[in-house]
Amino acid sequence: MKKISFLFFLMIQLVSSFVLKSQCSANFVFSQGLNGLETFTSTSTGTNLSTMYFWDFGEPISGFNTSSLMNPSHIYGSNGIYSVTLAIANGTAGCTSTVVQNVTITSSPCNLPINANWTSTVSGASASFVSISTGTTGSATYSWSFGDGTGSNSPNSTHNYTMSNFYNVKLKVVDGGCVDSLSLNNLNLCFLQPSFISYQGINGIQNFTSTSTGTLGLGVPSWNYGDGAIGSGPLSSHQYTSNGNFNVFLSYPTVCPNYTAFSVVTVTNCYGIGGFLYKDMNSNCNKDISDVSLMNIPVKLYNNSGSLIAQYHSNQSTSYFLNAPPGNYSVRVDTSFLPLVPQCPVPGIDSTNLVLTLGSPQMQNVNFNFSCSGFDVGCYGLSNLGFVFPGVSHTMRSVVGSSIFGNLNCSQGVGGQVILSISGPVTFDNVIPGSLTPTISGNSYTFNVVDFGSLSYNSFGLSLLTNTNATIGNQICVGVTVTPSVNGDVNLNNNTATFCYSVGNSYDPNQKEVYPMDVPVGFQDWLNYSVHFQNLGNAPAMNIRILDTLDNNLDLETFHVVYNSHPYYLTLDGNVANFIFPNIMLPDSTSNPIGSQGLVKYKVKPKPGLLVGTQVKNRAHIYFDFNPAVTTNQTINNYILDTQIGVNKSSFIEKESLSIYPNPSNGKLNLLFANLSNMEGQNCIEVIDAMGNIVYNEVADFAKGSVSKSLNLNHLTNGIYTVKLATSRGSFVSKLIIRK
Repeated sequence: MKKISFLFFLMIQLVSSFVLKSQCSANFVFSQGLNGLETFTSTSTGTNLSTMYFWDFGEPISGFNTSSLMNPSHIYGSNGIYSVTLAIANGTAGCTSTVVQNVTITSSPCNLPINANWTSTVSGASASFVSISTGTTGSATYSWSFGDGTGSNSPNSTHNYTMSNFYNVKLKVVDGGCVDSLSLNNLNLCFLQPSFISYQGINGIQNFTSTSTGTLGLGVPSWNYGDGAIGSGPLSSHQYTSNGNFNVFLSYPTVCPNYTAFSVVTVTNCYGIGGFLYKDMNSNCNKDISDVSLMNIPVKLYNNSGSLIAQYHSNQSTSYFLNAPPGNYSVRVDTSFLPLVPQCPVPGIDSTNLVLTLGSPQMQNVNFNFSCSGFDVGCYGLSNLGFVFPGVSHTMRSVVGSSIFGNLNCSQGVGGQVILSISGPVTFDNVIPGSLTPTISGNSYTFNVVDFGSLSYNSFGLSLLTNTNATIGNQICVGVTVTPSVNGDVNLNNNTATFCYSVGNSYDPNQKEVYPMDVPVGFQDWLNYSVHFQNLGNAPAMNIRILDTLDNNLDLETFHVVYNSHPYYLTLDGNVANFIFPNIMLPDSTSNPIGSQGLVKYKVKPKPGLLVGTQVKNRAHIYFDFNPAVTTNQTINNYILDTQIGVNKSSFIEKESLSIYPNPSNGKLNLLFANLSNMEGQNCIEVIDAMGNIVYNEVADFAKGSVSKSLNLNHLTNGIYTVKLATSRGSFVSKLIIRK
């Protein structure tokens, strides 16, 4: 017996949830005609003029298997026994009733191999449909449904749509008692002409107005302001934090993703202070075209009370700009972690008594120049990129030497040695491209360095394979020892360091880590944060922004970015860090799983005097182009007594999640539910291949308190899949790798 369709069942349940059942009864009779024609007549009792009828003819021909008429007819495509359902609903009488009868069809003379098929061409609002059905005779009849409530009975038809949308178009062919149909979901009609205008306000505010035509049915437009921020609405405004040229995009991504308006917007009205950091090549204390621009050096803005109010960091911009309203300020360059000294006594490392007024809201060319005061070959941080879960390789880089900061190559000509000691559930896989080749002895990796001044982020990089018996929360720790071949290192304190990171879930590559986690009272060392991101969409991400509100217990004076996978700039306004990756063009995870990943890493010290029980909390919000923010897990640092400090705590906590184990899998696997309450009842599981096809689906009944679900996907071939779990609390996704 064929089941009642979901929509059909839902309508009955909806009605019955609002009314009390009274005396009524659904029933019908039927009579057979020629060529598979069956006529149905309702004989239901207890009905009136408001009664609604829902028929299901038991023949799964897409789009033509149901009717809402009181007495419908239906042409069956072949002989057989069909289960026909009639449901009636009468809100006035408080009645719902359903009846099912078997109907035997013997009059269908179908002996033709008909195959309904068609092609379409779209031009603006007009769509032309041509039947290319086969196996028909000259007596065939055609029924079109254009998806907007209209149709046609011609084999070839042209239809003018009234608004852009996705339409479900259907063709039914009947010939000599034979029936076939073809349905095309999501025929995309878009006749949008996008455009917009803009004008400046005050203090960086830019106002935008959509002047697009053909927007009926498209919903709310989306804006990409070109500085990593996004907005929505036909009228929109945005406050830029620096002057310059910005590539602004307007789109209606839901229905017309390929129709975009673009314009370069020039911002000249920002309130604030800007300038350059450079090496004065001709010693004239002026910024000239021949001077070397310096990057990766923090610039900080203070008010007249000496309080830090903003910072600017960048590894791509040769200038800085600190947004500020009218007032008295000073600007200072933070060289505390670099062997730099000012070349000129004025301004030195800071410039004071800078005054912004309504009449003079900007101050440009507040420039600073520096040269080397020695060399520093210490370790600044460690980054891990990729999925750190069992059976999968990831990369690890140790950031060594100050030459990668500032662009001054203060360590040029200095050689030495770097030793990495690795512990935890990993084995060596390979060196990464661009890395020096180490000598390996057990878990020790020794790199001989000829010139620290020629190093890059990749110079000390390894590919590590996480062991298959590793569990979530296991820590991988890397000890770094740097030894220069000559004396003169200005900072020996950073020549040894230890960093750890955790084996994590496979469910969400957009995540945040911190090391260490549990710390003793009096801890005044670095807290090392990593924000991982991956483009899980189906197209490249043009711009990415990470919004990270830092805990009030952190000392923002000590904030330093130590690694970035892609060019960025950062503004830190108060305790809100805004990382911008403009024009990043990050590939999607299906076309390029490795290239679709990114990472930014920073370190900061806590404020002194934090007591037992203090918690330092952090989470980040990641924006991919026009999409809503992806919120990471929350990291927590607990201030506890020395005797309470654990060694195997994971920094991936407090986030509802779906994970998979083992992953990669040979087809037999378990879905694991973390922090997902209310799992009781029916939940939908789907597995989607790289082409977007659903290759497995199941409506599973979960008992109360369920934490896992076993799946057998042995029919899947090797590849990367997406597993989706739809629950009453929302949808959760995880990447699955099938490897046999």
